[in-house]
Amino acid sequence: MAIREWLNEHSSVSSSIALLVVVATLGYVSLRTFGGRAGGELPQRHWFYNLNEKKLFGDAATNVAPFKTADGHDAVKAVVYHCGSCSEPQNIAYLEKYTTKGKQRIKKKQQELKADGEDPSMAYMMVNQMGMGQPLGQYVSRVEPVRWVNTANPQAAIIIPDLSTICSGKKLVMNCFPSE
Repeated sequence: MAIREWLNEHSSVSSSIALLVVVATLGYVSLRTFGGRAGGELPQRHWFYNLNEKKLFGDAATNVAPFKTADGHDAVKAVVYHCGSCSEPQNIAYLEKYTTKGKQRIKKKQQELKADGEDPSMAYMMVNQMGMGQPLGQYVSRVEPVRWVNTANPQAAIIIPDLSTICSGKKLVMNCFPSE
């Protein structure tokens, strides 16, 4: 039986597997991104991607994508990795954005964290981890072509690469962030 036929006949199983792969990958990215920082300190800047200019840029980690840049362009979050060291060229693994409801959840968590004297940049990670089993309103896309897919869709597993093997023999480095 062809894979496509099996997937069509067992759509709930394939969707569950794809969702688990996406959640596991997001967890892996979170661990690699936040795990190795001195003193458990979270980065205050993240990588974002200007969709109009097709350029990577650093901005406040509390920005929730999509948002407008100072010059009015559309920006989304970029998941960036390096192979070997932070001095190696940066690569964009994929792009992320949230629905209006997803953004509201993250912004609400940011406000709660700030009111409790906590770092509001933890909101992304906390909402994604707490969102297991419920729709996050999160979408992912490759850089080219930009086609947004909900992370609950099995196609998201194709967009999000296996970051543990992406550097072909070199050590994967995830926690290189824009300069403060």
